[in-house]
Amino acid sequence: MKMHVTPLGEGIRSISAVIRTVPIPPKASTDEPPPPAPVLPFITLSRQPYAGAWTLAQQLVDALNLSDPGERPWTCWDRELVEKVAADHHLSRELVESIEDEHYSWITDFLSSLSFADSSPITDEAKVYEGVATTIRTLAKAGRVVIVGRGGVFLTRRMVGGIHIRLIASAENRVAFLAQKLNMSHELAAARLRQLERNRMGFYKRYWPGESLNLDVFAATLNTGVLDTPTMIQIIQALVRQRVMAGR
Repeated sequence: MKMHVTPLGEGIRSISAVIRTVPIPPKASTDEPPPPAPVLPFITLSRQPYAGAWTLAQQLVDALNLSDPGERPWTCWDRELVEKVAADHHLSRELVESIEDEHYSWITDFLSSLSFADSSPITDEAKVYEGVATTIRTLAKAGRVVIVGRGGVFLTRRMVGGIHIRLIASAENRVAFLAQKLNMSHELAAARLRQLERNRMGFYKRYWPGESLNLDVFAATLNTGVLDTPTMIQIIQALVRQRVMAGR
């Protein structure tokens, strides 16, 4: 019986043709970076003195936890921020609480009495605020926090996930609130409010001389003398939802 022998070259060509028709799955790359983590929003509340930020912040956190339950709840950082900075950095609670609103000379006198070695009162105040700034940035990075005042908007405005709110109210409303809160005359309350505003602007200029509280810094400016608390909470919640969806 005569056998037909296929030349070696033709056999190789036919095998190669078959191989070319078989799809080869792409090789899984082990060098690809992991998908980015979802954006965790945070809120800063910048406020005029006695515009009612603390009450709003507390109720806002409660509302956010009801509408947006997560593995970690939303928390408010105002007085809590003071307590944490004072404890973490072994500072006077009174000093941390007053650094934004008290007159600079009072702070320097207080710090001078603490006898920091080889440093001036101005440097000492900067060291105190460095502790505040570090804590604020750490909280913002973790997300799901409401940070009240103390320059939080300037410290975090370039961080992803920030929703910056400005709270304002007429001087008349704020004077009336202050007079009732501290049980003082309208005249004394007005003088106290003017002093607080000067002190706070001085605080901003010391640490952020090139920054401003212009409207374009904030996602929203809310008048607490015109808008009720539930309405303001609804507005801020809508901004939070928008930020979360944009970061997915």
